[in-house]
Amino acid sequence: MRYALKVFYYGLNFYGSQIQKDKRTVEGVLIETLKKLGYDVHNFKRASRTDRKVSALQNVFAFSTNKELNIEIINRNLPDDIRILAKAIVPEDFNPRYNVLEKTYKYFLFNDNYNVEKMREAAKMFIGKHDFYNFCIRKGLKKSTIKNLKNIDLEIFDDIIILTFRSKSFLRGMIRKIVTALKLVGEGKLSKKDIEEALDRKKDLKLSPAPAEYLVLWDIKYKDVSFEYDEKVLNDVKRFIIKNYYSKYKLFYYIFKNIIEAL
Repeated sequence: MRYALKVFYYGLNFYGSQIQKDKRTVEGVLIETLKKLGYDVHNFKRASRTDRKVSALQNVFAFSTNKELNIEIINRNLPDDIRILAKAIVPEDFNPRYNVLEKTYKYFLFNDNYNVEKMREAAKMFIGKHDFYNFCIRKGLKKSTIKNLKNIDLEIFDDIIILTFRSKSFLRGMIRKIVTALKLVGEGKLSKKDIEEALDRKKDLKLSPAPAEYLVLWDIKYKDVSFEYDEKVLNDVKRFIIKNYYSKYKLFYYIFKNIIEAL
C-alpha cells in the first residue's frame, strides 16, 4: 500500500527536508520513526525540498509500506517539532513532486517602514513566465531557470508583511531572493526597471536570499488525491503548537515590544 502524508514541521531544528548523512532532517526523522514502529518503508519521495530553517505547514511525503498507517500512534512517537496532519492512499506510481498542481509558500517579513505600494507594484512584475536566473541559487544549477509564477499576494498585519507565492514549482532560493528584491524596492534601493532588466537577463543582480527561518511551505495541491484529516489529530497538533511555539514566542514578542517602547 502506498501512502501520501501531509506533514507539519518546525524548520529551525532541521538541516532541511532531504535526508543527509549525520544530519537531522525531516525525511530522516520520519523514516526512522516509521521503521521503529514496524513499518517497511519503500520508494520514499518528497513533494518539496525545503532548506535548513524553512518550516512547513503541509509538506507532502509518499512511501509504500506493509501495513495500515495509524497517524495518532506515529505522532506520539515523533519528536516535538514534527507532526503528521493527514494521509491519503495513492497509486503505486504516485510521485508527490511530479504530480503537483500548485505549491503555496508564505514569507513573513517585518515591516521596517517599507514603501509597501512600490513593493506591490514590483511584485506584479514577477507574475507569469520569466527567466528567474537572477532570482535563484545558482550553485550547482543544472536545469532551466524558466518558471511560471502564478501569483504573489502582499498583505499587512500589524508590523508584519505576509507575502504569499503560488506556482507549480520553484527554483532553489527563488522565493527568498524575490523577497530580497522586493525589500530593496521598498527601501528605494532597487527600481522596477532593475527588476525588468534582471528578468530579461540584461542585468546581473547579486542578491542574497532573505533569511530562511521566516519562510513556510504552506500547502500543496494535487488532482484526484483526497487527504483524510482526523479532527482529533488536528486538535492535538493545534494544542501542541500553542503550547510549544505560539505562547512562548508571542510572549517574547510582547516582552521586546514593551522594552522598545520603554527606551
